[in-house]
Amino acid sequence: MKLDTDATIIGGGPAGLAAAVTLGRRGVHVTVLDRQSLPADKVCGEGIMPPGLRFLEDIGADRLLPATDRAPFAGIRYIASSGQSIEAEFESGPGRGIRRPALSAALREVACAAPNVSLREGVRVTGVERTGGAMTTRCEDEPPVTSRLIVGADGLRSRVRRWAGLEGRPAKRRRFGIRQHFRIAPWSRFVEVHSGRGLEAYVTPCGPDCIGVAILWEPARHPLAASGHHLFPSLLEALPVLRDRLSRAESAGTPRSTGPFHQRTTRRTADGIVLLGDASGYLDPCTGEGLTLAFRQALALEGCVVPALQSTSGVLSTRSLRPYERSWRRIMRSYFLCTRVMLFCQRHPALFGKLVEFMVPRPDLLRHFFSFNMGTAPLLPGVKRAASWFLPPGATHAENS
Repeated sequence: MKLDTDATIIGGGPAGLAAAVTLGRRGVHVTVLDRQSLPADKVCGEGIMPPGLRFLEDIGADRLLPATDRAPFAGIRYIASSGQSIEAEFESGPGRGIRRPALSAALREVACAAPNVSLREGVRVTGVERTGGAMTTRCEDEPPVTSRLIVGADGLRSRVRRWAGLEGRPAKRRRFGIRQHFRIAPWSRFVEVHSGRGLEAYVTPCGPDCIGVAILWEPARHPLAASGHHLFPSLLEALPVLRDRLSRAESAGTPRSTGPFHQRTTRRTADGIVLLGDASGYLDPCTGEGLTLAFRQALALEGCVVPALQSTSGVLSTRSLRPYERSWRRIMRSYFLCTRVMLFCQRHPALFGKLVEFMVPRPDLLRHFFSFNMGTAPLLPGVKRAASWFLPPGATHAENS
């Protein structure tokens, strides 16, 4: 049976385009399907950690980012509700805030110039199935696409995940996010995290005269949030220091919201299907690792799929995709652990303030925590002890999906 392509990637966001580039450069014929026209915007904090920046440099996307839509940041500053703060720079160099449309445009340009990659925009996928010796992707008003592998990179509410039967049980807690840009010069070398009761705000520099403010909140713990266009101002009221700083700043665009974040998966692979990025399972964006995780998963997919395509025929089996499943768990382990610790702290503001006070004279511990979260260093015993002094044992357990 003659196939249309080796791999069909459903979703042209950063995860899908990164996978297309990494596979295409190794000789894999890839077709990317996205229902939008790219570049596209999405609600996110827009901060990329140092390992993610190195990936963008490696594939040639970094040089395509306009100076007006990017800004460096040295590390992260946490500000407790009491006003006390702790900050630390990254051990491996600065991160960068990048406006999401600019990142989408750069990745699209790299993907379109990559060998063996075909990008089809404005295509709505209606289903996936195995038909004989091929995986078939059905499309609305378009011919189906046949391939040996389907990559589900279609985000938090992934339909590919549902069609493949890989969804886990619903999450107990539901957290949401809303982002608003402001025309104001960044006032800090750091991403600032302002904590309040039931919510926190992430202030990211993303241009010489622009910042992005993303507020994450749990409705059950912050019931005073308004609806509609009053939502962002009502959340900002709970963060008076940040509210006052932004009082004279001009809004840039309209607020955009998303959620719930927590999405569980039973596995990341099935016969002929693999999940990537947010579609593969996600806990919360509070540690800022979403894009870097997606890029690392794309590299892991490259390392698995290329030899599998070369050594087998027909649809890639779950067995042949096991290396990706193992890599996914390794990539996500530190993310799940660090994110659970941060979520526990944010649900207990007094405890978080106490932890900030403890860390003020010990920025080296916070700096190493960042490196562990990025997957670039093991967790030192001193950091483990610091967490155990303030958190109950259950708060540091990682989850696999």
